[in-house]
Formats: sequence, C-alpha cells, structure tokens
Amino acid sequence: MLDRVGEQAFELAYIKSSGAYAWGQKLRRNVLVQAARRLKGTPAGLVEVRATGRTGAMGGKEKGNEVWLLSVVGAPGEPGVPWDFVDATGFTQRESPSGAYGICLYAGGAGGTARAQAAGSEIELRFMSHPWSGVVEVTLDGRTETIDLSSETTRTVVVRPGRAPLVSVEHEAGSLGLPEVHVPSGPATERTPIDEQFLERVARTRPAVVAVHCPRWLGITSATEKLFECCYRVPQTPDKEPHRVPEAEIGRYARVLVESGVKHIVISGGDPSHQALVAMLRELAPDITIDVLWHGSYLQLQDAYEWNTLRGWMEAARAGHIRSICTVKAGMEDFFRSQGIRSHLVLNYVPGEPLEPPVLEESPVHVGLWISGVSFRKSPLVMISAMAMMGDCCLHAAGLDPRGSELAEFLGVGVERLSERPLPQREMLEAMRSTHVSLYTTFSECCPMLPLESMHQGVPCLTGPSSHLFDDDAWLFGRLVVPFPDRAEVIAQFMRRAVDERHEIMDRFRAYAIGYIARAQESVRQLIEEGPTLEREATPRIYAITQSPAARSLDHSTT
Repeated sequence: MLDRVGEQAFELAYIKSSGAYAWGQKLRRNVLVQAARRLKGTPAGLVEVRATGRTGAMGGKEKGNEVWLLSVVGAPGEPGVPWDFVDATGFTQRESPSGAYGICLYAGGAGGTARAQAAGSEIELRFMSHPWSGVVEVTLDGRTETIDLSSETTRTVVVRPGRAPLVSVEHEAGSLGLPEVHVPSGPATERTPIDEQFLERVARTRPAVVAVHCPRWLGITSATEKLFECCYRVPQTPDKEPHRVPEAEIGRYARVLVESGVKHIVISGGDPSHQALVAMLRELAPDITIDVLWHGSYLQLQDAYEWNTLRGWMEAARAGHIRSICTVKAGMEDFFRSQGIRSHLVLNYVPGEPLEPPVLEESPVHVGLWISGVSFRKSPLVMISAMAMMGDCCLHAAGLDPRGSELAEFLGVGVERLSERPLPQREMLEAMRSTHVSLYTTFSECCPMLPLESMHQGVPCLTGPSSHLFDDDAWLFGRLVVPFPDRAEVIAQFMRRAVDERHEIMDRFRAYAIGYIARAQESVRQLIEEGPTLEREATPRIYAITQSPAARSLDHSTT
C-alpha cells in the first residue's frame, strides 16, 4: 500500500509539472475565459467566497480583515477539493496544518474571490476565525450570505451555504437536524427591557405556551399574535436579519425562555436562528416541549432558504429534538404525517366581529393592494392590469415595487396612496377603510392573514385558490376566490361583482365568521392541550365545492 501511495504521489507530481497541465491552469484563470464563463450564466452548484476587506465586529483600527479559507469540502466526511480546482483571485496559498493538504487560501485587506463547483447542497466551507478575521460573503445558487468571521479566540467556523443552520462553530454537526452547541455567557447576554417585560408578563399570566416568532415577517407576526396570548420575538426587532442573529444573542433568548418557566414552546415560522435557539434550549432544558408551526407552502420549497429551513426542521423532528411540525395550510398536516412526523392543522383567524362596509362614493372604485414582498408568487402586475380593465379605479398600495408603480402610471391607473414599504399593522387596517375592495390573488398561500384582516375591516378581499379559505361556503367562495390569478380579465370580473355586492358579501361573512372563529380557536386548544398526532383523519374533508371553480365563480346566481 505504501508503494502504491508513493507511485500515485509521483504520478500526480509528474502530471502537475507538465507543460500541458500548467497551460490549462493558466487558461482556467485567464480573465477573458472567466468572463466568457460568466456570460454563459452561473452554473448550478457554483459556490463563491468573496473576502470583502471589511473588518469584523471583534476588530478595530488596530485589528485586521483577514480571511483564511481552510478547505472546500463537497460533502461531510469527504476530503477537501484540491486547490488546483478552486479558481482564486486575490487569495494566496499559505501552508497551514489545519488546511486541506496542508494548504489554505489567504486574503487580506485588498479582498479576493474564490470559486468552486459543488456537487450539491452538502458543500462545506471551513474558515479560521480569530480577532483579526474580517467579513466574508458566500454565494450559492443566487443566495448570498454575509458572515462575520471575527471572534475573541481562534477557532474553526464551518459554513454550509446550502443548508440550515448556515454556520456552526468549532466542530461538526451532531445529531440530525440541530448542531451541537455551547450556550455563550458574558456581558453580551444581559437581558434587555423587552426581556424583562416578557418575564414579568409570564409571571403575571402564567401562560400554558409561549409562541416564538420573527417580527420581520408581517403575516406570520400578525397570525401568531392572534393565535397565542403570549409571544416572544426572536430576533426582537424587524430590522435584524433572521438568519444572522449572533450566537450570544440567541443564547440570551434561550436563557430568558428557560427562566420564564414555561414548559411548552411553539416556534412559529422557524427561521435558522430559531433552529439554533432550539439547539440551545435542548442544552439548557431538555424537558421543554417544542412544536414548530410552519407557515410555508409547497411552492416555496423552490426557494433555497425555505427548502433548507424546512429540511432542517424535518430532520430535527425525526431525531426527536422537536415534537411536531404543525401547519396553517389545510392538508399539509397529512403530508408531514406521511413522513412519520406528528402534525396538526391550525386555522388562522382574526378575533372580533367584522365591521360594516365603509361609506364611500360609488366612483371611482378605490382598490387596496397591501403587499409585504413582491415575487413571482405574489406579483401585483396582474392585479394592476385588472384595475386598468375596470376603468375608473384608484389605487391604494403599500410594498409596491418600482415596476408596479411604473405599470400603474403607464396604464393610467389613478393613485390615491402609494408607499414603497409595507405599512405598520394599525396603519394598514385604517387605510383599508378607504377602499371598496382589497386584492390578494396570489399563487402560493397557506392561510393568508390579509384577506381575513380586510374582511374584518368590512372590505371584501379577493384571494387566490391555493388556500382553504371559504372552501366550505360555496357562496363566499364563488365571489371571493379567483380561480385564475394570472388572468386580469377574470380578476376584473370578480372585482366588479365584489364592489357591487359588497354589503351582501359582508353580511354573509359576518355569519360565516362566527363558526370559522370557533373552529380556529378549537384548533389552537387542541394543539396546546391534546397535542399533534400521527393519525390522519378517518374521513376526508368534504368541501362545499361541487362544481368547477371557473363555472361556479363566474355564475352570478346564488347557491
């Protein structure tokens, strides 16, 4: 074996010393060749590491912005990718006992870029972290993450750009789903006034469950704070990226939750920072019951962030780190159960009695478009085109991107109110009362809050056919659920009828809401008191839809 290893080493050294090999390496690193590759598009699985030249948080004027890339590993347990197959500009090779093949790539203040082809989402990048480390950007399949590598002590940081959690420190991931972690301590973990208020409230009300959620996601925040009486925000402010919460801060959240004494926690949403939080809770209080309430849809799994996050939770459930993955999308609970994971359907709702429709002039028709994020799944362009077909319309919108504003101006749609940013909850509800109808005809929803919020303000809301809303009331379904969200002429027909019949629609909804709210509250009670199960329903749901949505929805007669 030793003789054969020696022969292979000699063979590799001979190949690398040949002129053809050297010429090929120069050609691969040629600027024009690299530019031609970029024109062809970024291939799937190409991971890029960019040393930004910025100083890390632990640094200062006297400290540096170094990036030490120790290895690029195709999958856990595999050897590192040979450095000859990593295109590096601005990085230099240095000897390192911790690096792959005794070598690492180093970039200083001038920055640099390194690229390697990954075989899949299992790729790992290993960096050295110390007080002189800087900030690095890692890109995989269009998703870029910014990572501060600086730390008080020297250690190894493992970055998995295709998975969640994204970063682990000093060692490999332990059991499936959650990393092995230590809970940090020190001045950075001291409680904030928000933490103190939360602990005081828990001591006063003694809730059976605390729901953890991220305030950046407006729909999830609105739903969670209505479903559960006691909530805790992680991170605490919406300006913080939910997947870039420092380890010390997550440690503080974990300690506060443990100190509250609550033995049941629902993770509502489930960002990577929440996965790190669960890992720390398992270290501090293994007896706490943890359920996850997933607000995503199947279509969202096309997005790498959503896919990696859900995969992490499913692995955590199978490994026993969490009890269940519940859902707000009807039918998805059976999907999780088919994967051996306990689940339960929770119905979103808005408490209280719906208001009467606002008193408005018949013309122009005021239309509300309240968007928290524009994407192909939630595009306002078809809805604006439908408004143009309606004629005398006036747009009220928030969260509209530049293309939406441009389209409205080009089509001659009047604009009453336009905000580039989503409105705060209270301001949005007040703004709804200035409109005849809201539009939310999207392709991917679970149980959207905006239609429910609009209806409770007395304003009919058109929605898409991807959620369970109104599928147990054929009359409301036929007036509020647009069967073809990508057809402006169909949306325009529904919009005209919703405006003409808005008083009748709201009368019907007020009666419908009584039973729906009761069912929603019962679903929350079952989650808290009975717990999720692996058992599917004995009999399938019987929906009120008895004919094709297109035929029924365009029929103006009552059922």
